[in-house]
Amino acid sequence: EETGLRIAPQALAAGWRAVEIAGDGSPAEDRGCSFKGGGKDDVAFTGQAKYWRMGEGAYAASIEMVVTAERTYAAFGVSIAMPYDDYAGGRFKTDALNRGIPGLQDKPKAWLGGGETRIASFQRADGGGTIAFTFAEPVRFSVQDARKSGGGLLLRLGEGSAGKPLPIGHVFKTDFTFTIPEEAQIVYDDIVSIAAGPEWIP
Repeated sequence: EETGLRIAPQALAAGWRAVEIAGDGSPAEDRGCSFKGGGKDDVAFTGQAKYWRMGEGAYAASIEMVVTAERTYAAFGVSIAMPYDDYAGGRFKTDALNRGIPGLQDKPKAWLGGGETRIASFQRADGGGTIAFTFAEPVRFSVQDARKSGGGLLLRLGEGSAGKPLPIGHVFKTDFTFTIPEEAQIVYDDIVSIAAGPEWIP
């Protein structure tokens, strides 16, 4: 069973269809990866994702996405996924919200809350481990229960284009730090970073 969290750039087209994003094999200052989205022959945006360890259980991330072709998006930004089992029945907090997370026996509820915040934390039901995020600038967010689609507990950063194409040159950028309950490693796959417990290292 997966533990830890997964951080990824994400773009969703109309109908919440995932836009293809692939790493281009170029390291970002040896601490991340560059990527492009929209398809092999139809690049709509490019970006970089960087992650680094700050101390015991503490990490930092910087993710930037730059629009290179006008497209309309239901969501454009970053997706942070956590295993739902770990936080079912727990709580999440932001600048303005302090809400419970549905338990495993509760009916999935896609939308758990959203708005703008500089902090976000997720605590387990037993009061144990907490994942906490601090953003350098206020960021639009939503918290979602994605069990129906197998996506776990999601913290989405950024927002859609309100039915209008994002203009060429539009930039989404977020810098943040985060702490996790157990020591982890940062693993780069084709696109993104995975912060995982020792039992989850590939």
